Amino acid sequence: MKKYLLFLVLFSFSKTKAQVVFCPPGAEWNYNFTASSSQQIVNEKVKYIKDTIIGLDTLKMLSSTRVFFNCNPTPIGTFKTLIKQKGDTVFFNNFSTQQSWQILYNFAAQPGQGWQTTYSNYWNTPTSVTHYFVVNSVSTVTINNTPLRQLQMGSDFITERFGWDKFLFSRLISSPCHADFFVRSLCYSDSTFGLKQFTAYPCDYSNLTDIKEQGSENNKIIFYPNPTSGILNFKSGHSEFPNAELIVSDLQGREQRSVKTNQSPELDLGDLEKGLYVATVIQNGQVVHTSKIIKQ
Repeated sequence: MKKYLLFLVLFSFSKTKAQVVFCPPGAEWNYNFTASSSQQIVNEKVKYIKDTIIGLDTLKMLSSTRVFFNCNPTPIGTFKTLIKQKGDTVFFNNFSTQQSWQILYNFAAQPGQGWQTTYSNYWNTPTSVTHYFVVNSVSTVTINNTPLRQLQMGSDFITERFGWDKFLFSRLISSPCHADFFVRSLCYSDSTFGLKQFTAYPCDYSNLTDIKEQGSENNKIIFYPNPTSGILNFKSGHSEFPNAELIVSDLQGREQRSVKTNQSPELDLGDLEKGLYVATVIQNGQVVHTSKIIKQ
């Protein structure tokens, strides 16, 4: 009887201490980035390729065309990222870390604890920068009937399987650039968890084929002033977009403002924090225009 009770205690303890799952077979992340100064939106996919063994370590290999949150190399290439997991700490090795092993996430961190990551400060220079991450709180969220460990760090979240609620590799470049900014997280999926969509956009969304940005001036949607410190005006050919909805969202896809295009020619963004936002025009359930908005 005592052995049976001891087994139950150990079994229960092992369940509560189950190792987090990150990058299982079939793992795939989809994001949107701006492609150029024209503010076109493109799809970025980070995809699990295979397991590989190097020395005594079993590593995961990911493929992507971006490794930074902004200002990625031009022309964009294909990058390989190696992932290894030690307990609840996830390490990564790619172009941005100059092929050194750095901590991507530490799911074992408790409130007040954290980690540091050193990576290239800009893709065409050898300089590096170290960022420090501190956990504010730890919780469990249930998605797709699966309990997932979640770390809160300021206004950001790092969730088991998904990673950062922004780009998987949230490495900011301090040098200025005019394009290739992260816009939104779209989807995550793997072979056992299934699919999680973070917005109403499809997982493969891009607006590179957006014909409303072409043709006559009357068919275009123009936002001004941009950058703006408060009021954002817009104008369009209302015959092209009757009763369309204009939505201004933050980079995590969270709606901040919305209005019908035939009701008001402006939006007041005065109380929003400074930074980058996305203005999206939706008509009949379809995205017909997307623009980057800078709030000063």
